[in-house]
Amino acid sequence: SFLLGILSLWGIYLIVRNVDDKISQPIVLLTDAIEKIENGQFSTRLEENAEWELLTLQNGINSMAAALEELNEHQQRTIEKATKSLRKTLEELEDKNRALDIQRRKADDASLAKSQFLATMSHEIRTPMSAIILTSEVLESTGLDDKQRTYVRSIIDSGKSLLSLLNEILDFSKIESGRIELSCESFDLRALVDSLYNLLKPQADKKGLVFTVKIDESIAP
Repeated sequence: SFLLGILSLWGIYLIVRNVDDKISQPIVLLTDAIEKIENGQFSTRLEENAEWELLTLQNGINSMAAALEELNEHQQRTIEKATKSLRKTLEELEDKNRALDIQRRKADDASLAKSQFLATMSHEIRTPMSAIILTSEVLESTGLDDKQRTYVRSIIDSGKSLLSLLNEILDFSKIESGRIELSCESFDLRALVDSLYNLLKPQADKKGLVFTVKIDESIAP
């Protein structure tokens, strides 16, 4: 009976060991597969050699790994497509920026050339115009009758108006270059009106028109 008891215990041990191997080994494999999937190894698959108790769980893990792998591949394709599109957009933007920079430089060069031209022409015109004004002022001081003095005054006022216009042209070029400086100055309104009158009176006389100027007495001299 003793020998029979030993044989019985040995048989039970073998049965338990066999059952343990059939259960514990698949569980170890399942655990290892899950760890690999957690680390991003979505191509991990389990061989279908588990007992029927664990077969459903094994198939579930394989299905989950397949779904994650497909999702990961889809995300990679989406990222690659978006990256390619972004790279193309950046290249196009860089080309446009280069073209805009070239156009800006051309515009700056043209603006500089125009400003230099205006400054040169203004200087070239101012010099002889100043001489005309000075000569007319000398002529005005000679023995002229009233009509002649009016014509000479018209020449002087016209010359000064032209000089003022030249200065305004230079101011315009300064505005474009950002170097304009504004100033507030007082002026003689009556003298300005008289200057305009002398400038326009000969043209009115030539056309047979009566041209007069009246300044209200309330306006300060």
